[in-house]
Amino acid sequence: MRLMRAILVPLLFSSLCAQAGNLMEVTQLYQNGKTEQALAALETYTASLPKDGWGRNVTRARFLKGVMLADLKRTDEAIQVFDRLTIDYPDLPEPYNNLAALYVSQGKYEAARDTLERAMHTDPTYASLHDNLSDVYARLSSHAYESTLHNTSGKAAPERIRELCENYGKMASQAAGRKIAPRADADFALLHDIPASRTVAAQPPKHLDVDEMAMENPAGHAAPAELLSGSRQKPVAAASAKHEPADHAPEETHAILGTVQAWSSAWSGKNVGSYLAHYAPDFKLPGGGTRAAWAARRRERISRPKSIRVNVEAPQVTLTDASHARVTFRQNYRSDSLQTNGRKTLLMVRSGGKWLIQEELAGG
Repeated sequence: MRLMRAILVPLLFSSLCAQAGNLMEVTQLYQNGKTEQALAALETYTASLPKDGWGRNVTRARFLKGVMLADLKRTDEAIQVFDRLTIDYPDLPEPYNNLAALYVSQGKYEAARDTLERAMHTDPTYASLHDNLSDVYARLSSHAYESTLHNTSGKAAPERIRELCENYGKMASQAAGRKIAPRADADFALLHDIPASRTVAAQPPKHLDVDEMAMENPAGHAAPAELLSGSRQKPVAAASAKHEPADHAPEETHAILGTVQAWSSAWSGKNVGSYLAHYAPDFKLPGGGTRAAWAARRRERISRPKSIRVNVEAPQVTLTDASHARVTFRQNYRSDSLQTNGRKTLLMVRSGGKWLIQEELAGG
């Protein structure tokens, strides 16, 4: 046994060193301007990592991939990378910053604002977030000015313009925490790395169903706090929940919310067939395994309680592209064996003309 341990420890250490070295080589290629070559090397590197692995190297690799995709003008792909990082690591401000920067590059200022306001709850002292949020408000103010100038006539126009600019100016100063005039032409740059202190402390992504603990908890008992909280991120102020980016297609948002409501209703009604039909063919199974095994497990756990009630509270929809969206909400689950009230995130995909659940995560 001692001999085996003596062999395994150096091998494990060598493997970890090799992984770190490979990432350093990728970084060096990127810094030398060989972005496409670096991205190809990064894909090879990440393919060698354990599925659903986490840790500093994994987080940095995913973050760097987003940066390189952005540099290659593959903006939609980069947005997907950073959006996913904000879900898996909601306490890291850097992915939010870069996601907002990409939204700005597309002229989606409302989406950038909402993203940065979410980021402010990860680290209210993070200087880049303050500066960038001020700049986004300045851009919104500028666009409001131009829109009002073109669409408002008569004596009401100057007064309306002044009101809009004053409101955005006040919000920008409050967001920045200091009384300064934001610059509409400010450079909104991508961050290229995450400090080691953050990635080392980051918690692994949570892939949990809120009623998965029903078998382990006595009837009427609440789920563990870890299951309810989902992350260390502080609750977002209610004021930020009313923002809905203007670039969101209202009909798509309505369709997505309709799917979520139908899904929760099927769950509450213990209509297992309808419930399972709301999951996409490529749904990411929690814990791995087969689709059939997962479906059988869900069928058994939904059928077991005498009654189930699932309420979806304050859902917020973010469209990442034409066929992908994220829905975050507070889920209130109650059955005769379990009571939970926690945040949930559903990653949605448009498939066959309808929106389906591609992944289900605790927290958000």
